[in-house]
Amino acid sequence: MKPFSRTLSKGLPLLFLAPLFMAAPGHAGGAVGESIISLDAAKQQAMQQVPSGAKVVRSLCQELSVRGDTRYRCEVIYTESTGSGSGN
Repeated sequence: MKPFSRTLSKGLPLLFLAPLFMAAPGHAGGAVGESIISLDAAKQQAMQQVPSGAKVVRSLCQELSVRGDTRYRCEVIYTESTGSGSGN
């Protein structure tokens, strides 16, 4: 029998993602931006890839060191409605 903590940790990411997919009808997606300038520049690059009308539900930005140089990386997660229901 597997320890409870090991079993729980494998399913934990799914528990966090489930509300994202259940709460928003339609399509979920993600976009990534990278920059050597700033976190804001990386986030702006990622935001430019989000489809028009989509709603950003989460963003995660990181400062990375690559061979002594600093790089910035941002990922945005968005949802798109299916176009039915709300009339927008």
